[in-house]
Amino acid sequence: MKTLIFDKGFEYLQDVYGTAEKWGIEKPDFNPAYIGFIHDISGYEPLPRLGHLQMVFERQPYYGTALRVYNMGAYWYRLKFVLPEDAGLHTVIRIGAADYFADVWLNGVLLGSHRGYFHGFEFSADGAVRKNGEVNCLLIKVTSPWDPEIVDGARCGGIVRHMVKGTYEHADPFGSRDLNPIGLWKPVEIDCFDGNRISGVQVRTEYDNAVTGRIIANVSTDRPGALLRMRVIDRGTGRTVYTSESTTGRFEDTLTDILPWNSYERGTPALYTVTFSLVENNTEIQSVSRTVGFRNVELRRTPEKTEYYLNGNRIFIRGVSYLPDFYVSAVTPNRIRRDINDMKSLGVNMVRVHVHAQIPEFYEICDEAGMMVMQDSDLNWTTENGEDFLPHIMGVWAELIDHCGYHPCVCTMVCENEPIRDEYITERPAPQMEEYAFRVIPGMPIIRGSGRSLYTHSGDSHNYTGSLYTHVPFSYLDNGIRDTEKLNTEFGMDCPAEPSSLRQFPELSAMLSLTKEKYEELSEYQYRILKYYIEAYRIRKYNNCAGYIQFLFSDPAPQSFFGIVDFWGMPKKGYQALAESNGLYAAILEHDTVSRALWVINDSIRPLNGSLKVYLNRGGIEKQTAFYTVTVDADSSARICDFTETEVGDDLILVLTDKDGNELHRNVYRDPLVHPKHPDGHPYYLNTKYCMHYYRTIGEN
Repeated sequence: MKTLIFDKGFEYLQDVYGTAEKWGIEKPDFNPAYIGFIHDISGYEPLPRLGHLQMVFERQPYYGTALRVYNMGAYWYRLKFVLPEDAGLHTVIRIGAADYFADVWLNGVLLGSHRGYFHGFEFSADGAVRKNGEVNCLLIKVTSPWDPEIVDGARCGGIVRHMVKGTYEHADPFGSRDLNPIGLWKPVEIDCFDGNRISGVQVRTEYDNAVTGRIIANVSTDRPGALLRMRVIDRGTGRTVYTSESTTGRFEDTLTDILPWNSYERGTPALYTVTFSLVENNTEIQSVSRTVGFRNVELRRTPEKTEYYLNGNRIFIRGVSYLPDFYVSAVTPNRIRRDINDMKSLGVNMVRVHVHAQIPEFYEICDEAGMMVMQDSDLNWTTENGEDFLPHIMGVWAELIDHCGYHPCVCTMVCENEPIRDEYITERPAPQMEEYAFRVIPGMPIIRGSGRSLYTHSGDSHNYTGSLYTHVPFSYLDNGIRDTEKLNTEFGMDCPAEPSSLRQFPELSAMLSLTKEKYEELSEYQYRILKYYIEAYRIRKYNNCAGYIQFLFSDPAPQSFFGIVDFWGMPKKGYQALAESNGLYAAILEHDTVSRALWVINDSIRPLNGSLKVYLNRGGIEKQTAFYTVTVDADSSARICDFTETEVGDDLILVLTDKDGNELHRNVYRDPLVHPKHPDGHPYYLNTKYCMHYYRTIGEN
């Protein structure tokens, strides 16, 4: 089999009024110049590179009314190619990714259509392809239209969405209303072959928390009944640990002496390569490989508590949400690798992919890094959920599971983020999505409706008390943490980027000029509120609380948003909160209106024997005031003592060491018994042009 890959050589034109198809643009001899003057169809122009068109052509692709022109009508991509002389009897054309609606023609023949933005799709070209040195003309029509603005029944900004593309669509408040990604953004591949080929692979694993694993695989071929050979290779040693054959395309094999995939802080994320080979006349003519890991994940939920178990062992979640860019095509493997390594340095053990699908490399990197992933679907509170829309929802959900659901790093999948009606999680679409997931990836924890903590199938909550709620000037200390919260998967505080970063976007910087005098106050508040939330949840470890997931690791665009890292990769002060409070070990001051105490948290799998030293810094003079010998069981917490200080002064410093005196954790509190009130005038309102909050100035109505 030969595979031709085309990531260059495309031409394009924009069909503003949708008339090109009427005049036969799909025909190989179509001449746009003939009708272009009347019908606003220009000639084809070379495309510099594949990618979302806003990213290819626009100087400022994240905001501005100029972005709207990209979604006016269709774009036609043209690729001319010649097959090699030994191309074989059969031809399949595979589109890597097209956002959003795509129709594919070859030499004037419609091969098929697809809707989506992240998953590849393919069509047989046997009835249309030209061989023997003849030129082929491939056309791909791509649209990503705006939904009409309405008044009644609107979910967000006067729009009900009819596409399922999560945060990558114009109606979501996280992105500018002018931003709606469109384009062919991954290469086109053409498979040429004789006889048979592997056309699809689904492989999942099971693990019994001992040393026994199972592989369940379904391998599709163009002609059923072919001989398939499976090899399982230990990626750590390169050793083949198992082989098997099948003529049905179904494999169900039990493996012994298997090493489990684990979180990086619990062990080794052991990985295996499973290779499926198509065999004819005792010769392997094609091979397809998948990376797998053996692990068992449970999300145990009762009315009283929520608990995560990985390979039979309870694990406390310390997570962040991730939305690195408003264009999935802008995300690179190097960026992901940098961010995941950064998260690990902060003690993060779970990444929540917020209401979108990431590029395949993201899940591969998390597999290798031992980073657990909670995967949202593309459904959120702005999406229509009517019965006639359900087939499309299910199609996208099936593609998402195929896209990432078989990776060992994916430990939870979420059907819908913050559904606004109960029937969404009791009638449709969540029950149907859950049933499908249970069928194809049994054992995967499923959350039907994230943010609805009272529903049996959720168990998680979203709590922005002290951040978004501004109707009263309370401190986050007053009523921030609720005892009913068993797993908070969203909390945070939006904060502008550092002013020098924002100056790269003069118009945006000008819009935020009113906050310059409040930048330090907003930064400090983001730091203080994140630190308080994280430490309050850690103190409640396993006392009905399974963990937390902060919102958000990085800003996805130049804006004022919830990231602890700005769009340019520079840490905000909230980053410091995670650096101080989110690690594997933590010495914590509990300080609320009821209790003041010192705690030591041990999230490791080994008992902790060490010491806790307490220092007070008053007027620049640092003095040790207390010393405690501490013993904390593995994966547990311990209340060390009451904290009797009524006035701390400048700094309180807690230093946790092991029995040999090695420092495990240092925590610094600056005037910890004083809790700042919510910054006055924040937020004012959400601006849909720049997708950020404005700030009220003193005296402004």
